[in-house]
Amino acid sequence: MASIASLPVELINAIAVDLEANNLLALRLTCKALNLRAWDSHLNAIYQTRTIYFVPASLHNLLKISRHPSEVNRRVHRVLISYTIPYEFRFIYQLPKAVSRLGFTSEHDRLALELGDFLNSGEDTNLLALAFSNLPNLRSIVLEQISTSGGQACARSFSRSELNLLFPSLGLKPGTSVPKGLDRITVTHVGTQWRGICTYARYDLGSGIWTKIMAAVAAAGLTSVTTIRYEVDIDEDEDEDEPGVWLKWFSRLSPQCLSSAQALFANLKVLSLTLNPGLEYIYSCANGAEVSRDICKFSHWLGVIGRRLESLRLGIVNGASPLALALPILPSLRSATIRSFNLETEDLKNFLGHCKRNLVELEIGDWETDSDEEDWFSLLQFIRREVTGLRKFAMDCRYLITQKATHCLLLTRFLVNGDWALGTTRCEVNVEIERPQPPWFTKYTVTKQIKRELEAHNDPDSFWSSVTGGGRQLAEHIVVSS
Repeated sequence: MASIASLPVELINAIAVDLEANNLLALRLTCKALNLRAWDSHLNAIYQTRTIYFVPASLHNLLKISRHPSEVNRRVHRVLISYTIPYEFRFIYQLPKAVSRLGFTSEHDRLALELGDFLNSGEDTNLLALAFSNLPNLRSIVLEQISTSGGQACARSFSRSELNLLFPSLGLKPGTSVPKGLDRITVTHVGTQWRGICTYARYDLGSGIWTKIMAAVAAAGLTSVTTIRYEVDIDEDEDEDEPGVWLKWFSRLSPQCLSSAQALFANLKVLSLTLNPGLEYIYSCANGAEVSRDICKFSHWLGVIGRRLESLRLGIVNGASPLALALPILPSLRSATIRSFNLETEDLKNFLGHCKRNLVELEIGDWETDSDEEDWFSLLQFIRREVTGLRKFAMDCRYLITQKATHCLLLTRFLVNGDWALGTTRCEVNVEIERPQPPWFTKYTVTKQIKRELEAHNDPDSFWSSVTGGGRQLAEHIVVSS
């Protein structure tokens, strides 16, 4: 029977993909043969994705990796920037007594006290820029996705190597185990339930993290990045104005910054952003004119950096009213997910006209528009006729088809999976009937063949009546019956 040491290197690498760095170290320690065969996989597990915290130890460590004579900097392909501040005051309350006796508490207090000055000094951005400038194969910058929907603040646990880096007094060097109890310690993201760093120094990392990263990218002249992701899902009940990319940032960009951004992001293929218009707009729709100006600046920025963009995901933090957005020309786009924006059908047709040869997927969520049934019908006809490569079209909305004193008829979802030119491709339409008295809601789904429906109906009234299963007549019948 063959042993694992006799397996081809390709198979060992395939096995190693599913192992953590500590397990790979244990594998390498079993024998000389596996030490050599698993060496490359072990280094990739350690360096391909680096998690970064905006604290001195983490940023200095990234800089050290970028300058290491062994050239491990060439293995770094992805940087995951955490939204967590590890030196959080509540962290120490959960420590077992055995760990507290290691001097952890005093070290924690000292590091937390020093952190505010470090973040406000700008040294964090300088360190990040110096590291970026010597990571030639860096392809992806991801800000750790944040979610507090449902009132649950997100949290993360620290690995052995992270604890050793962030809290040296614990002595958790490679090959050692994390003390019992410490492996279950978690801290919440700054900016969700905790707005500062302990009680020592308040610093809004959330509102500045995007600015710091983009400044570091520009200072480093980093042109290798193909993916940028920064998505948040903050519950609208949270008193939160920090996460997401602030729209104000785009209005502050000078023409020179825009020009350099075009060169910096010439290779960008994937962009996923959650925009934040600010608390005043979220809670009272104040500063509407200023926000409209900011969203126009964002659209211009997106057009400048998005000539080679293939995948786009855009959204707005929960609780904010949808913003009017005119999408720019993105000729290489293959997949687009747009949520919580006001998109006029004519603007959308213009946008689709420029990417129609490449677009495969289009999802529009929480769509609000002033367009009428004729405009919507025209849009669907345009897609069938012009966007011939589209294989998935999903539209989530609350579009009012009929409004009377006794009831309202709403279209809530329109989904097409497949080739619109084929007679077998179906569309799924979700419809809702609302009434001012019980029963309040009636929901139903209609399935039709999209090609047949668009060819059979020349006017929007007959089309929408058919794809909603005779919605108007059905609504009248339900109201009379109830």
